[in-house]
Amino acid sequence: GNTAIDSARTALRIGAEKVIVVYRRTIDQMPAYFEEIVEAQEEGIEIMELVAPVQFVDDGNGRVKSIECIRMELSDFDSSGRRKSVEVKGSNFMLDIDYVIPAVSQYADLPFIGKNEIGQTKWGTFVTNPENMMTTMEGVFAGGDIVRGPEDVISAIADGKKAASTIDLYLGGNGLLNKGQKIEIPKVYDEDEIVYHKQFDKDMLPPNQRKKTFEEVVLGFHKLNAIAESMRCLHCERR
Repeated sequence: GNTAIDSARTALRIGAEKVIVVYRRTIDQMPAYFEEIVEAQEEGIEIMELVAPVQFVDDGNGRVKSIECIRMELSDFDSSGRRKSVEVKGSNFMLDIDYVIPAVSQYADLPFIGKNEIGQTKWGTFVTNPENMMTTMEGVFAGGDIVRGPEDVISAIADGKKAASTIDLYLGGNGLLNKGQKIEIPKVYDEDEIVYHKQFDKDMLPPNQRKKTFEEVVLGFHKLNAIAESMRCLHCERR
């Protein structure tokens, strides 16, 4: 996903002559931002689809020299809605390399929690009561990635607000949040008053220039395009 793409692009920027991302599915199923995948490919990073690592092979002196890989093919759909990747028997091959950067999944770093103190799922996330967000430890609440797994920031913010309310109730309060000043919702306009317009392209640092530096890749909008973008409806592509 995004970690693999970030690692690959960083490796290129610190001097790697060639960078390969090995992925067991196809690019269209990669859980990384599409624009970052495109930018990585523009910079010369190779994404090897339908290939999975089997084992690392050392040079006899404790340094990795190659990866044994195997070809994959797509099968039935799994619980995430993506097609499963299964091994193609007898398709093993060796990939000569100098360094390996493992970027497979992620896990919660919980040195402050003793084993079995708080109930956890098989994925290492906390078990919580969905009604009040309390964990299996009395008085301890949780939300965000430690409960949901990797997800967007707005979901974590929503969990934080819900947890704040339930914690207040737990401590004897009324659970009401200070939501600040009320915002007036503008009226809905007629369809014939709406103009559809795709997002303007942002200025980008050229691939040959950006792959040698850690400078910002996306340079932003031209002033007039930025003004036009500010007129866009926040809920869709309308403005």
